[in-house]
Amino acid sequence: MKNLKRSTLLSAVTLICSFLLSAQVRASSEAETLERMKNRAAQVVQAKDAGKVGERPDGLLGVVKGDVDAATRKIVDDENSDRQSVYTGRAAQQGQSLDVFMRVMGDSRIDQEKSGRFIQKVDGSWHKKR
Repeated sequence: MKNLKRSTLLSAVTLICSFLLSAQVRASSEAETLERMKNRAAQVVQAKDAGKVGERPDGLLGVVKGDVDAATRKIVDDENSDRQSVYTGRAAQQGQSLDVFMRVMGDSRIDQEKSGRFIQKVDGSWHKKR
C-alpha cells in the first residue's frame, strides 16, 4: 500500500513537472517567434507599402498580384509560418478553435491596417483600404 501511494505521488509529480516544462517551452518558443516577427516587421511594412502584399481575412499575409520576387515570397512565407504558430498556441490557451481565432485576428489586422494598403475580402478579391 505504501509503495502504491509513493508510485501514485511520483506519477503525479512527474506529470505536473512535465506540464510546467511544456508550458515553459511553449512560452520560450512563442517569445522567439514574436522576436522573429518583430525583426521582420520593417520588411513586411515595406512590402505592404509597395502594394506587393496585404492582410487576409484569416490573419495571414497574402500576395496581392501574381508572382512576387523570391525575397518577398520568403517574407510572406516566414511571416505566415510564425503567425500560424502564434495563433495555434493562443487559440489553444483560450480554448477556441483555430479557425475562429484566425478570423478574429484577420478582422483585427484588417481593421488596424493603414489606408491605401491592400486588404483581401472574404471572396478573395483585393482592395485598397480607404
